[in-house]
Amino acid sequence: MAKSVLLVLMVLIAFYSCSCSAISCGSLTLDLLPCLPYLRSGGGDPSSFCCNEIKQLNAAIRGKEARQGACKCILQQGKRYHINWNNAKQLPGLCKVNLPVPVSPNTDCSRVS
Repeated sequence: MAKSVLLVLMVLIAFYSCSCSAISCGSLTLDLLPCLPYLRSGGGDPSSFCCNEIKQLNAAIRGKEARQGACKCILQQGKRYHINWNNAKQLPGLCKVNLPVPVSPNTDCSRVS
């Protein structure tokens, strides 16, 4: 029993002390689900919950590798969820966030710096 508790603690410490520069696409997708209604149909303003998630995403994507990963994920999930790219382009501005990742279906993510 004590060994299993110790193992779990070691895994948690390793996970939380990781200086990983990239956010996982699964995590990014879950974080942006509150924005999906706006991303699909627009109309009005995005919810405050959506904007809070955009602000947290902005804070999380630091460094070139993280921005490129977020870019690839946004393109992949944008196609998967059939978002309206014009709404996606407007979302950061409506949430008062300067997102360092271009929001366009034609973005070459390898060129994001």
